[in-house]
Amino acid sequence: MKTATSVVASSVQDIAKRQTAIIEVIKKIIASGHVDTKDMMASIGQLEQVGLRTSILSRFSSIALGQVFQFLKESWEAFPITFTQAYPTAYDYIREKFGYGDQMTDLYAAVWEAWFSGKYQFAKPDFIKIERLPVVKLRVAAPYVMRGEMDKHRWKLLADETLTRSELTQGLRTGKPQAMSKGKNAVPKGSGTDVVFVRETGDLRLYNSNGEPVQVGFLNISSSDPLVLDAIRNILSSAGIRSVR
Repeated sequence: MKTATSVVASSVQDIAKRQTAIIEVIKKIIASGHVDTKDMMASIGQLEQVGLRTSILSRFSSIALGQVFQFLKESWEAFPITFTQAYPTAYDYIREKFGYGDQMTDLYAAVWEAWFSGKYQFAKPDFIKIERLPVVKLRVAAPYVMRGEMDKHRWKLLADETLTRSELTQGLRTGKPQAMSKGKNAVPKGSGTDVVFVRETGDLRLYNSNGEPVQVGFLNISSSDPLVLDAIRNILSSAGIRSVR
């Protein structure tokens, strides 16, 4: 068994150290009450640049971006008025600067908080390779990590590559896989649970049990900014989202 500290990959740790240094400076400025200063603006700019560089890294390393998202969500109301007027919420700022929608912002923030922030202690079986798991599955398991409920059955479910996200969600609730219903209200495997990316429009959608499309969000495919386009590719890859026409 391994402790939580040994779970975190060195790449995520190194990125988090750089981000933490900037975040701590911003926290001190906020605590001083002098947020409308050049130092505050410069520190926010540094955090943005570090976050942008993190967003184009490999799938696993980019999880460290969740640290930035979580901090922005928690501290946004204390930011300078020039920021909060231009971007009423942290989600607005993140969407504009990083190209992540609300759902992806919450996903990365939750994964960071549960698995990598150090706030929650857990013992990981040797057969679990965190860096090989899809971010979306780490998100599904995050509440159980936070509540200290990752028993041996749930760890085995998380490691099972054959389970879809919905099957994993159902299994984690009871600690064992759930058989798919065969009644008239059964949900076909892959229906109503798997988000797909529509390449022509940038839409993120899923299909309910009646086969009807449901809008989940969108990605800004009209952008010509290489950082945005790289971020989009990273989002799709890290979340295991399938592309369709």
